[in-house]
Amino acid sequence: DERKELKERLTEQLTSIETFEDEIQKVKEEVSGFRKQTAQLSAKLHSKRVRFAEVFSTEVKAILQQLGMKNALFFVEVTGLEEFNHSGRDRVEFLFTANKGGTPEQIDKVASGGELSRLMLAVKSLINQRNVLPTVVFDEIDAGVSGEIAGKVGTILKKMSGNHQVLAITHLPQIASKAGYHYHVVKTEETETALTKIELLDNEGRVEAIARMLSDEKVTETSVKAAQELLQ
Repeated sequence: DERKELKERLTEQLTSIETFEDEIQKVKEEVSGFRKQTAQLSAKLHSKRVRFAEVFSTEVKAILQQLGMKNALFFVEVTGLEEFNHSGRDRVEFLFTANKGGTPEQIDKVASGGELSRLMLAVKSLINQRNVLPTVVFDEIDAGVSGEIAGKVGTILKKMSGNHQVLAITHLPQIASKAGYHYHVVKTEETETALTKIELLDNEGRVEAIARMLSDEKVTETSVKAAQELLQ
């Protein structure tokens, strides 16, 4: 009868509820286990980050000194957090000052264009020592540098090329002269649409290109001799 059917239906619902509660409890236990495991892994990651941060900071400062920043300070600050984030349970910040006696602050707040270029070069050169990438690209890494420092930037790029293919876009002869191959990029507007052409330079073309860089686009006997010396 109807009462019997109702009783059976209610009994099924009650059983379903009890089973559902059991499933909820199982999920809670799984979540608790995952949280504990994640906490253990994040603690190990934190320890490794703290150890590596000290070594990395020292190595970056050494390269910055090579690049003429004798008073620069650079630190990787690793701060443990209560809650998890996308990279573990830490906040990692790069702190920097170029001035003697200065207080290191976040790079984006204190670094000038030239300082940022040298910082990027230092960081990338160290990262690429540990990661074998086939090609590394530097787009105007020479921003804000010149003279002797530009030559040192070129030396570091050349050293990197021993393990990677390095593509560097530059307007400085001190950097361009360190390359094994030179490509000249030219934009023309002879038609309604601007065209960009890239060509591999031979030895004569390399000398001419470096000479133009040295003498404000005017090739002179003096600039040619200087270009030849740089390319030796």
